[in-house]
Amino acid sequence: MLPVGSTLQMGKYRIERYLASGGFGNTYVAKNVNFGVDVAIKEFYMKGITQRDGATQTVSVSNPENAGLFEEQKKKFWKEANLIYRLPQSTHIVRVSDLFEENGTAYYVMRYINGKSLAEKLKEGGDGPRRLPQKDVYGYVVQVLDALEVVHQNGIFHLDLKPANVMVDADGTAMLIDFGASKQIMSDGEVTETAPPLTPGYAPPEQMEQNTEKLGPWTDLYALGATIYNLLTAKKPPQPFEIMANGEAALDFPEDIFPNMKQLVVKLMKPIRKDRFQSVDEVRKWMAKNIKKPEKLPSTIDDGEEEDVTVVMPKSPQKEKPAPKPSPKEAASPGERVATPSSDENVGDGNNQKAWLNKRTIIIAACTFVAVLLALFLFKSSPSGTETDNPAMNDNQEVAEASANEEPQTVENMKTSNQFLGECIYTGPVDSDQLPHGIGKAIFTQGDAKSYEGPFVHGEMEGDQAVYTYKNGDVFTGTFKDNHFAEGKYTTAQGEYFVGKFDKEGTPTEGTWYDKNGKEM
Repeated sequence: MLPVGSTLQMGKYRIERYLASGGFGNTYVAKNVNFGVDVAIKEFYMKGITQRDGATQTVSVSNPENAGLFEEQKKKFWKEANLIYRLPQSTHIVRVSDLFEENGTAYYVMRYINGKSLAEKLKEGGDGPRRLPQKDVYGYVVQVLDALEVVHQNGIFHLDLKPANVMVDADGTAMLIDFGASKQIMSDGEVTETAPPLTPGYAPPEQMEQNTEKLGPWTDLYALGATIYNLLTAKKPPQPFEIMANGEAALDFPEDIFPNMKQLVVKLMKPIRKDRFQSVDEVRKWMAKNIKKPEKLPSTIDDGEEEDVTVVMPKSPQKEKPAPKPSPKEAASPGERVATPSSDENVGDGNNQKAWLNKRTIIIAACTFVAVLLALFLFKSSPSGTETDNPAMNDNQEVAEASANEEPQTVENMKTSNQFLGECIYTGPVDSDQLPHGIGKAIFTQGDAKSYEGPFVHGEMEGDQAVYTYKNGDVFTGTFKDNHFAEGKYTTAQGEYFVGKFDKEGTPTEGTWYDKNGKEM
């Protein structure tokens, strides 16, 4: 290694410390003395082929027979730096700022990323690899897709995407690094001919065959799927032949992984390249359609330890509390009341209360079972055979899939609190984070609301056939979306009612008001 304190480019760069090594180079943290900033410097150095003179720091070939190989690889190292340098500016691609020859070898200078690779983040638990939270993984995927889009639009394939080649700085910004294996499409449409190196588990069949004519954006997208798998499971991705032989069973996911996160990996890691996503844009569109609310993905990991049932959720905007009674002309927003729903009415520890809750829970569970069977029948009968064009049905399918895959435990009279529900007593199924998840009931202990009975998705009120009751006697029945009324019937204590749709604030929009006798108002 270059010793700490040695300089390059006539003192412009001073080596501060050694960072890492690979088969074709050493990386150092250095100081740009002119500007007083840290940079990363990669030195071309072939393990087993080259040697360094301790006095002069000159790099030479230990065996003259390898001189040709050394020069050939040094040219590729030079091309790698040029390739990165010429890419358009991107927040998610490491930048190259200088390139030169010295000490008998080549160097290029990059931005120093003060952070860790995703591979290092997997090891932060201490006792072996520890998977990352799904919400974090989703965020990294979005950023890596931005990087791949720039790379692919400039006719380049990275060909070595893996957790070790994605750096994350202190602000959570992910950056794609190490373009040593990358290949560029030539002006005639051909790909550079040299057989690219690969990392087992992250390389699809066309790359393992070393067939450059079959390489494309889909090759990097396979590696992206393998990277996601590794981050979600802390396991090595299976080889393509294992997926061919065992299908999706080769991808062994923990039970708490969201169904559509699993499906994203499955679709990215299709062994046959034509079955995969063909572009970054296709991946983005699929994610937008199927992972509609990434902010609801778990931000913690179920490590098997018992946790306190009090749940702290990210802060949600608080809305102004409306008048207690909606009217046709100046309707109070039912959805605005959802911001602080709660009540301590009808909450007790007596046997009658407990028996009543048990009875209601059994009735709700039975109704839910029938509803799920009906939903599955309708889903199977849809023309596509996979998903419908009705967003509500797709949402319900997503909830049903999540509930089926997570196998949540059931709690009774659990005290819980979060920004969406406020403080309440909850009975029903919960997910691995002890959040209400499935068909359950919350009896509120504060505020204007009395209770909510219906579907929950990871702590939020979401789904059809919900009943939301206020202390003043107002009741909403219908569909909840993002913790507010979406579509259904809102009945006041005086008997007037609104039937129709509500906006994202929960305010009645499309629909009709009726008086207590059912006459349109």
